[in-house]
Amino acid sequence: MNKNFYIFSTGRSGTTYLSNLIQHNEPSLGNLHQLKNSKKLNVMGNLALSNKACLYFLISYLSRKFNHALPPSTVDPLKSIVYYQYFKKLYEEDPSGLKNITIIHLVRDPRDFVTSFMNWKNRNLSGKIAHHLTPFWMPEPKLKERLSMSKFEHFCWIWNKKHHLFDEGFSHLPNYYLFRIEDLKPGSDKLNELLSLITNNDEIKTELNKTNRNKSMKKGFPSWESWDPKQAKKLDNICTELMQKFGYGQEKKWTGLL
Repeated sequence: MNKNFYIFSTGRSGTTYLSNLIQHNEPSLGNLHQLKNSKKLNVMGNLALSNKACLYFLISYLSRKFNHALPPSTVDPLKSIVYYQYFKKLYEEDPSGLKNITIIHLVRDPRDFVTSFMNWKNRNLSGKIAHHLTPFWMPEPKLKERLSMSKFEHFCWIWNKKHHLFDEGFSHLPNYYLFRIEDLKPGSDKLNELLSLITNNDEIKTELNKTNRNKSMKKGFPSWESWDPKQAKKLDNICTELMQKFGYGQEKKWTGLL
């Protein structure tokens, strides 16, 4: 392994697949995805986005936990907001402190992200409780704005909020790399590029013996090709700027819906 690396992303964006693939190349790293403290850190990080007192507590907690140093490498999306906040503080204190790490910003098409989450949240009772009843399981806009949103719009807002933070917070750094999960197919140049940032292996393995992509079961919410114009415009109103920046939404069928 070259140095500490951190994959900043959202859930339902291929992080389980990448974690397994990285572990396949670097077995000594062990599990990099959703350890036992991930859920707690996820809620703490989301709460701290809208509460300065919670942010102060979170930074203090992480500073003690990591002794004012870098945390272990991770591919865990539940830690993305927490590590974003901690790294932002480290950078403010010493910009050179982040120069010897690799920051990977992983993006998924927001239309597929929202579709996947709309189906994933209904997979079982625990999913419904987490996404509908657990406070700050996901980032939340201001209460008045949230009350006017459907769950679909909330997922659009989450995609835009998280990727805006990661783009704004890290894209100016020389050790920042942006990847789209759609480009990381087995054997692709992009997947080789990503893995070469992480591993020192002479021969990079880009395929797993068993594919584990943590796929959501179809629960009735259709892919974007079957959306009506009203649905498409809701997502476009929230996500359009970053969609264009990341190279999504150029299909004729999509522009026709809008």
